[in-house]
Amino acid sequence: MTLAYRLLGIRITNSLIERTAGSIFTGGVTLDDLVRDTNELESQKVGGIGCYVVEGLRQVDNKRLDDFYEFCMGAVKQVSEGQN
Repeated sequence: MTLAYRLLGIRITNSLIERTAGSIFTGGVTLDDLVRDTNELESQKVGGIGCYVVEGLRQVDNKRLDDFYEFCMGAVKQVSEGQN
């Protein structure tokens, strides 16, 4: 990945990953992707979870962590909406 980022840039590398093997290992890039995939799994009686990571950050401050926390909490709420 590091080499691809250097040679192709972040945008192109991420796009290639999203269009190829990324779909095998992840539910997508956006929260809408995750909700769509979770709903599809549920329709097939398969459970799913959302996992969130902060990869590749070399410098982290409290603001960024607070924003990530808010995103995660909102995502959990949205994905689990309507479930018992």
